[in-house]
Amino acid sequence: MQDEALWAVLAIMAINAKSLSTAELAFSAIDEVDKLQYIKHIVKLPSPASMNAELALFKRDPLEAERILIGEALYYRAIKLNVKLFRWERYFYFQDHFLHFTSLIIVELWRLPSNIQPMLIW
Repeated sequence: MQDEALWAVLAIMAINAKSLSTAELAFSAIDEVDKLQYIKHIVKLPSPASMNAELALFKRDPLEAERILIGEALYYRAIKLNVKLFRWERYFYFQDHFLHFTSLIIVELWRLPSNIQPMLIW
């Protein structure tokens, strides 16, 4: 049991140090499959800003994730982040400022399976 605790501590330290390969190893050692899959998803992202934003989400800090995306002018990803997290007040803020991006998000929402579509009130 203590062995698992050490792997868990190593995983958290690796996440904080942005050492994703070490985090993968630690999460696989303690059979945290969901976290391992998310780390593998982060590794495949195209830009460092996207990776840092996803790491902020992993740490449960959506405001930091949004700040990172906006700071790198990744408005589309920031809007999509708010939609995925059902943060509608932030989505409407973006709608006021970046209307052309929000219409693309609405089109994507209709592609979601009906059981997970957010309810949009027009």
